[in-house]
Amino acid sequence: MKLKMRVNGSFYPSHPLVLDQMMSQVSWRDGMQGIYKAMGLLLPHAGYSYSGSTAALGYWKVCPPKIVIVAGPSHFVEFEGIALFLGKTVETPLGDILVDQQVVQEIVTNHAFCREYKPAFLREHSVEVHFPMIKKFWPETYVVPMILGNTSSEQLQLLSETLKNIIQKKEGVFIASSDLSHYPSAFMASKIDHIFLNYLLENDEVAIQNQETMLLTEGVENFFCTHCGKGPVSLLMKLDKLMKSEKIVLKYCNSGEVMNSNHRAVGYASVVFSMQTL
Repeated sequence: MKLKMRVNGSFYPSHPLVLDQMMSQVSWRDGMQGIYKAMGLLLPHAGYSYSGSTAALGYWKVCPPKIVIVAGPSHFVEFEGIALFLGKTVETPLGDILVDQQVVQEIVTNHAFCREYKPAFLREHSVEVHFPMIKKFWPETYVVPMILGNTSSEQLQLLSETLKNIIQKKEGVFIASSDLSHYPSAFMASKIDHIFLNYLLENDEVAIQNQETMLLTEGVENFFCTHCGKGPVSLLMKLDKLMKSEKIVLKYCNSGEVMNSNHRAVGYASVVFSMQTL
């Protein structure tokens, strides 16, 4: 069974040459490739014209792992627990990627809240947009796609302990797929996002939750959330508490800056959770 492309032609180019050229631009701007051995990354999942260069920089800067676990939020389907893809391959315009079925089975076997749930993947872009970049920058890497539905903090803590063992055993990387603030002005997005990133660097989940509550209470114009990938980011932070990485913000931007518009922006960041600088 293959996980088919759904948002090619809209979120990223369908034509392999156009797609490859778009992603190659990051290497033209920064020749220092693979300088971090990482356990995790926070990367955005908007269309490539908005956040592609920000996400690509994370892949460019991190040494290719043997396995990458890509965790995104569910934008369209509400469900309990975590959906994993149990098939053999993931489709991209640059060629298919192999799924590490052994790791998928280990997660599903050890955690009842992790299961196959095909509807979660039917329209979801939050994991799919990462697959072409994985194929481009880490071509030999196996993937484990997961989409997070409604989960408890206790469930994420249990899963983080399993993922720690997998990452250490398999030389893996965990990717938390999330955009940052949604829909304030570009000016406010930058302020909100840099506060969020400071709390992320401090690994302070409570402060992140309090920041969002405060902004909603204050009624910041058009503000919706500090980050859409709450489950994936929380899982990454719990994993980081176990593995104790050095966190580096590689790049920040927002859609207002990219499109030269101050209205209803979304923030994007590339953050590496590094275990070693090479």
